[in-house]
Amino acid sequence: MGRDRHARNKKRFETTAPLLPSQSRQILITNSANRITESRFHAEVPQRDKADPGRQPDPIPDSMSSSFAGAAEMDWEVTPCGDLPMESELYAGEEPGRVKVSLKTKAKRYQDSDNPLITWKEKYRDEYLDGMLITEGRGRHSSHCGCGSTSARFRCLDCFSLQMVCKDCICRQHLLNPLHRIQEWKSGFFHRIPIKEIGVYVHLGHSPGRVCERPQQTQGDFVVLSTTGIHEVELFFCGCNADFDHKQQLLEVGWWPSSYKDPRSAATFDVLRQFHALNLQAQTPPTDFYRTLETLTDGSGLSKPPDRLAQFMIMVRQWRHVKIGKRFGRGHDPSGLKGTEQGSTAVLCRACPQPGINLPLGWEQAPASQRWLYALILAMDANFKQKARSRPRDRLDETLGPGWGCVVDYDSYMSIVNARRHVDEISHCVGFNAIWNANSKKSKGLRATGIGAVICARHELFRPNGIGDLQKGERYCNMDAIFLMSVIRLASLILFISYDIACVGKTDGEGPERKWSTFNNAAASLSMMSHGGRLDTMADQANGHNYEKVIKTGTFLLKKLVKAISESIIHARAFTAINDILRIQFGEHVRLWEKQVEAWEQGLSKECPYDRPTTAISVSRVKKEMAEENARMQWEKGQNEAVAVLANAAAMVIEGIEIEEAQQNVRRLTSLSKQTDFQETNILNRRTALLTRIQRFHKYQVEHIPAIADHIPAITPDDQPEDIVLQLPSTFPTEIRSAIFSKDIIHLEDRLRYAYAHEAIDDLTDHLCSRTVAYAHTTRQPASQGAYTKTRAFRDQIESRVKSSEMSYKRHRIALVSLRGPGDWERVLRELRPDDIRAMGERTLVAEEQEMFRQAQKLAGISEKEIEAALLGADHNVPTLEDTNVLSSKSSSASWIWYVAGDRMNNERRKDIQIGLRVQWCKARARARRSREELELVDEEMRRSITFCHWRAGWWDAQAQRRSDVNPWLAEGLQAYASEQSDIERRRGTSWQSSWAPLRMRVAEVLKSLDDKHSDPEEMLNRLKTVTVELELEEDELLELY
Repeated sequence: MGRDRHARNKKRFETTAPLLPSQSRQILITNSANRITESRFHAEVPQRDKADPGRQPDPIPDSMSSSFAGAAEMDWEVTPCGDLPMESELYAGEEPGRVKVSLKTKAKRYQDSDNPLITWKEKYRDEYLDGMLITEGRGRHSSHCGCGSTSARFRCLDCFSLQMVCKDCICRQHLLNPLHRIQEWKSGFFHRIPIKEIGVYVHLGHSPGRVCERPQQTQGDFVVLSTTGIHEVELFFCGCNADFDHKQQLLEVGWWPSSYKDPRSAATFDVLRQFHALNLQAQTPPTDFYRTLETLTDGSGLSKPPDRLAQFMIMVRQWRHVKIGKRFGRGHDPSGLKGTEQGSTAVLCRACPQPGINLPLGWEQAPASQRWLYALILAMDANFKQKARSRPRDRLDETLGPGWGCVVDYDSYMSIVNARRHVDEISHCVGFNAIWNANSKKSKGLRATGIGAVICARHELFRPNGIGDLQKGERYCNMDAIFLMSVIRLASLILFISYDIACVGKTDGEGPERKWSTFNNAAASLSMMSHGGRLDTMADQANGHNYEKVIKTGTFLLKKLVKAISESIIHARAFTAINDILRIQFGEHVRLWEKQVEAWEQGLSKECPYDRPTTAISVSRVKKEMAEENARMQWEKGQNEAVAVLANAAAMVIEGIEIEEAQQNVRRLTSLSKQTDFQETNILNRRTALLTRIQRFHKYQVEHIPAIADHIPAITPDDQPEDIVLQLPSTFPTEIRSAIFSKDIIHLEDRLRYAYAHEAIDDLTDHLCSRTVAYAHTTRQPASQGAYTKTRAFRDQIESRVKSSEMSYKRHRIALVSLRGPGDWERVLRELRPDDIRAMGERTLVAEEQEMFRQAQKLAGISEKEIEAALLGADHNVPTLEDTNVLSSKSSSASWIWYVAGDRMNNERRKDIQIGLRVQWCKARARARRSREELELVDEEMRRSITFCHWRAGWWDAQAQRRSDVNPWLAEGLQAYASEQSDIERRRGTSWQSSWAPLRMRVAEVLKSLDDKHSDPEEMLNRLKTVTVELELEEDELLELY
């Protein structure tokens, strides 16, 4: 543990067990000079009155003094790779910054809540069946019409109720509803009849009820596609006005003509709107939708309606094209659709910087330290699911809006690509062989092997002109051309580009992958379309994805800000704690580290201060080797089933091990003796997300290893997700394991477990080094309550990490024992006992020291059972002390854990410890700075989003009167639509502003407290009132917040 440097005759020992992180007691014990004269114990004490968190301690008699320090309760989250500051400690049962998240609670659960069909099946399904059969007859009022007639033989399936009426009434009721489905009762059951048989005809060009004096009847029945099916009606056009042609008459009543010359069929606006919505939301292909209309018309198949599929496909493309023009004000522009500019019909990201729209005046002159706030952060990726087959009509089928939206102008794009068509861009190294192989095969008959895309990395909206076809794999010329065309109008902005990078700072660069997961639902349909239709549909799909993101911006940014506030405070506290502690013992080193990291950030040094000597065995190295092996096999054997199975198995094993880590984190949270409401909610939400992840894992296992299905037990409501055993090879006896898994899969887990075990030992030694530094000066009286809170929280975080690394190592070693059995490998990865977990120069307590520890803990109010558990290292780390006795230190040896990584000698190890501390300090500094930047950036994104809404509202106001040479009816429509859109934008901006206002005010207060160098930021934060934010999250979003 810590080192007491004040006197040679003093020895100090610490319990490493954070029995209750909310409070601690310091006890000074006076004893003889050659005995332990000063000890500090951390023990559980009764909860202090929250109304007086800063009360000074009362003196303890009998030569003892104690002080209470109200370190707030924490919700622990262990992060991998041995990083020193914790990621998600939450104080006082709520997020730091006094922001409390209130998840929308669900109603009390009953049996019907979990499976509502059980009760329905047992009690009500026959009643529902009878109710359905009643509607096959005439019902209660079988022969009497509401007008008094006794010849009620008709009913309408689309009017409210299925009331029987007479012919006169049904005809009168449907003069304005000519597309309703009419049935007649005869021969003892209902018959579907065309509406014209009851005398209902459609007259266009005049007000309802009036008949044209010069009607023009269509040749044969007019076919109309509606939401209720395919209808044949008798239709009369108006012949009074030669300028009012047939297509205009149809459009006036909301029917889209199939032809602009002599239309004989049409589709209602409603059916086109319904298909458009289904196509965007559920990726329903037009062919499937049309077949559904045929089924609704006649489910028996005996009287097939007229075939209008080809006309429907044309109308859908026309509808999409005109609708996009309407949405972006092209109907208000005097130049019309012809004047549409490149990228102008793409749904823009409101939170991204848009010059001239949502950036403040003078943003170009912002100081260099603030210009990053106005940078555009982009991500790029390719998608090989979005193939395009060559079609006979490709040359004849042109896109209707070339380059208007999110898809590039194909001709301009191909002129750039063709200029570098013959350049061989891919290096033929092992890593790229698989790519080259994939790009060179299975492209016969394809017009495009995939697509490339550019999106805004922070909000995941496709950029204008940000999607383009890939003709032969992910070539540089293609991706460069797409990127260029997506940013060519943003020359004044700073750009950050992420290309297949997991994350940069607090920005996730995996947005394209998430976009593909939904975008690919339409891949099968898009691949069969002709050239122009595919590009138009793809642009429409991209806009649909973008608009869905716009709608969710309010909740999306609110969730990001809640997380940013807490993380900025957490990491500021963590960095302050580690920085203050290290400056005491390693002051010169810290000053050197500051210069090194600043020089590296400014590009003045190539030596990265975050790097440290790599060990021979690491998880990342094993994963890299496995990826290279798969690539090599794919290059040598091609994409066969065996290679795919092995790749899937590797992903399965890695996912299983990561789920085990998540289970360990949940078990640690549930082990806390006292929990706040927030912590209980946190645990419940983590369990829900963990259960969902385990269920997906089981499904994935069964899909790829069918033989395991019989060995996966059913999950019952009584099972806790953290206790569910995952069916990895190491969990089975040898004979069963060999029957289920191949040798390759078993070997995969063996390699991964061996690497994870080594990494756990490395993490453990790093945390023990950090613990030594953290406790080095704990005998000093802290300067303030806030300083003690941060120091205590910092030490508890390290203790939690030490315990987490210990449990991880033990879990992986148990798996290795199962897979390998006893052997020479156990000389390296030994059994880890509680007394092995000690830093260099530390030792466990002897009998006399253990007795003193017991007495001190008893004075602190700790039960004997908990004291003994602490001494044994059952739930917490075993107490240790620094061995300052020269004679004993010579004879004592360091724990074996310090010699695992390459058997390095002590001096070399001490140098490595300093490097490790430098890396931890740099990481803590980076987290504090990046978290603060994230806080400022999310607040700026909120401001930009609100400003964009108000700008867009003003833009729509300006569109209303742009066309002056129009008739009064069109003028009114233009004004109405512009006013409606302006109102929507203003209401959206006002809604966001009101929901974000409390948190944005809190951001200003938090930044002020963090920047104030003359006062204690903890005291300022504690004076803030709690702000409650209500969020409704999906299961997959729970762990993003917690």
